[in-house]
Amino acid sequence: MSLIVWIAIRIKGIDDLLHYMDDMFRYEMDPQLEFYSLYNKYYPKKQVTLLQLWDDIGLPHDVRKQEFGQSLIVIGFHIDPRCMTISIPQSAHQELVDMITAFIDSSADHQRPLKKWQQLLSWANWALNIFPLLRPTLQSSYDKILSGWPHM
Repeated sequence: MSLIVWIAIRIKGIDDLLHYMDDMFRYEMDPQLEFYSLYNKYYPKKQVTLLQLWDDIGLPHDVRKQEFGQSLIVIGFHIDPRCMTISIPQSAHQELVDMITAFIDSSADHQRPLKKWQQLLSWANWALNIFPLLRPTLQSSYDKILSGWPHM
């Protein structure tokens, strides 16, 4: 992927191109829209240039990943640079609350399998990416998992 990013920046002139794993992204203050015929949509000109590069080298891409706008959902977080906020979409927030509620419901059984603990901690860890100062609150739960439960 690094070679493709290098080509996009150095050869195609897509400045300010950033990437994370296999995702590429950038910002534009005042984008000029251009028609991309494969998706039958208008995108910022440099995004179309990148899509055409991918077409030229045979790199597959998907329309659902081709987003642009004043605010976006990125790895599950709502990013709004105008308001300078990062938040969890309401639906994901409610799903997390529902999972925690079901997890702590002791009406049937007080024990939870290790896998359920790991799932809950993983989801909570993801949610706390936007509240990094709260992450240490998960430490005692991780300690409990690593303390030698027989389920491991």
